[in-house]
Amino acid sequence: MKFIYIWVLAVAFLSSTGAVQGAEKWALLVGVGDYVHGTRLDLKGPANDVRMFEELLLSKFGYQPENIRKLTDYDATMGNIVHNFRSWLIDQAKPEDTVLFYYSGHGSQIPDKDGDEQDGMDECLVPADVRPGSATNTISDDKLSALFDQIQANAVTIILDACHSGTGTRDIDFSATAPQMGGGRELPGGGAAAPGTRSLSSPKAFTLISSSAAHETSASSVFYRGLTRIWSGVLTFNLINALKKADANTTYEQVMANVNRDVKKTNRRQTPQMEGAGARPIFSNTIGDLKSYNYIRVVRIDGKHAQLKSSSYGAEAPGSIYKVLDPDTGQPVGRIKITKSLGSIIDGEVIEGLGKVRAPAMAREEFRAQSDEKLHVQVADFGDNTINLALRQRLQKMDFVWIANTDTAYFDVEVNGIVDGDVLSLFTGYEITAWLEEGGVKSSSEVTSVNVDEIMGVLRPLLENAYAIKKLTRMDNDSPPFNISVWASKTPDPGQQEDKFVEMKVGDPIYFHFRSDKDAYLTLLNVDAHGAITILFPNGYMSFNRVVANKTYTIPSPEMGFEMHLGGPAGQEFVKAFATEFPMDLSSLNSQAVGGFRALDLDFDAGADKTFGPSVVDQLPSAISGNMNENMGQGTRAIMLSAAPQEQGPPPGTSTDKWSTDYLIIDAR
Repeated sequence: MKFIYIWVLAVAFLSSTGAVQGAEKWALLVGVGDYVHGTRLDLKGPANDVRMFEELLLSKFGYQPENIRKLTDYDATMGNIVHNFRSWLIDQAKPEDTVLFYYSGHGSQIPDKDGDEQDGMDECLVPADVRPGSATNTISDDKLSALFDQIQANAVTIILDACHSGTGTRDIDFSATAPQMGGGRELPGGGAAAPGTRSLSSPKAFTLISSSAAHETSASSVFYRGLTRIWSGVLTFNLINALKKADANTTYEQVMANVNRDVKKTNRRQTPQMEGAGARPIFSNTIGDLKSYNYIRVVRIDGKHAQLKSSSYGAEAPGSIYKVLDPDTGQPVGRIKITKSLGSIIDGEVIEGLGKVRAPAMAREEFRAQSDEKLHVQVADFGDNTINLALRQRLQKMDFVWIANTDTAYFDVEVNGIVDGDVLSLFTGYEITAWLEEGGVKSSSEVTSVNVDEIMGVLRPLLENAYAIKKLTRMDNDSPPFNISVWASKTPDPGQQEDKFVEMKVGDPIYFHFRSDKDAYLTLLNVDAHGAITILFPNGYMSFNRVVANKTYTIPSPEMGFEMHLGGPAGQEFVKAFATEFPMDLSSLNSQAVGGFRALDLDFDAGADKTFGPSVVDQLPSAISGNMNENMGQGTRAIMLSAAPQEQGPPPGTSTDKWSTDYLIIDAR
């Protein structure tokens, strides 16, 4: 079991997929961000991770507040962690119960004393009262394993998030006389993992999930939600988002396919790992009839004013509408419109069911209001203010770009580069070499020139690509009425594992696979590394895009009589799937036939004196969401219009009814 920069998720499942009668759920959540002996050990994300995970347990998985115990920062000492582990998880849990132990903070290695580690090092947790330069007060994997062996519950979940923040700290090296900082890149945080791993020894069946391979880095980062910026572990944040969409049949393999893709999109140097019983449904003995909806809690009602709590920290955009469920019957009793979303506390207005909506209660998203969908771009320091300013001025002309002002602000991509020579010199001259960085990885295309306009002309298609991917990614449905999955492989065999982040070479054969758990019409869109959009499905070889529930489809299929190979240029490609209960009409998009497929022609005018107009990718989501809106029932349309600032014009968002989405990323090299 490796505690350095990883998560470990260990679950022992019962055979039944329904809830066990009389079973209780117990959780001990530990987050260590403030360390007692020195601020240089401090981390920014663990307390947020604990709060978000607690809210997920309360809103989605039916945990009771009195069965959750939290230890954060200075309270999370070695003695307190071990004491609460014994008094809470060991002494309280019965065999039919579910137990969760969650840890977010530092992890390290110390010399192995019993010879059970091949690399000669024991992994350990690092509580708040650890002393730099000493292994005193750490919790080794041997000690943790002994504690877990004493738990009587047959369903045990362990989550150990040892990610890092942007403070510059890494793993704490206790084999030296003083703490040493390891290597690795931050996002702004991160750290390098050491080799060697050992699983928890237990007679129970465990599913193990780690945030990265042993030779890779893991990271924490600033995530942007509405007006809120929050530090969180990259794996933590994306695992919570994936679990919010889980239903009673969702397995850990399916969850981790999404988590791996989302983590790689933020940090391509981090590859989550999973071992053990991944094919089993999550929390299989306690979830009961779990739906794939994203729930938030209604915690207070005062007349029309409502207060809600969310695990998303600001993802609920003002104007969004949530359907409130009666706490006794589970039936809808009214609706709340979000008026303000800052952090985990949300303000709302009861727009239907006044007098029937009460607290506490659960609510699920029914209408998603539009939010900020511009591309957040940061300009690195090129070492010359004249060049920095010139690049920012060109970016400001792109109406799909928002410029991040500081290096602590959220950004999607960064314009980076170097200057050779002195820009102010009339004799030596200078050259600028520039490129984009996304997810910690430098783009394959770079440009060298003395002309800033020429540089931005080359970078703009790459920015268009990043914007297209972000815009289509944001066209998500957090409360889908059914699930859709799309993945890719190099062979026509869909395989047992759904790979949603695939690395391929230009020229490799590629096959797309998709499946819906409900009869639906499926549309597949591909955005290549330069932003060009192709409608993969339906196509000239298979124009009827009605798919049957629970059947796996492959493109190209043998009956199509052709092969597909990954074309250039190298870079990140994106495939988005829309599954709808009605056929989508994309005829309004300006497309042309390319073989048996339809492609959108992206002709950019990058002239220095021209203001960049609306991106063609804006047309695509508008056509898709507009078609969805037109096919909604009268009742749903009335709900959507109630979210609009005025009665006329299209509603500023999309209903969550009758459609679902998924996506995959191809890293073309």
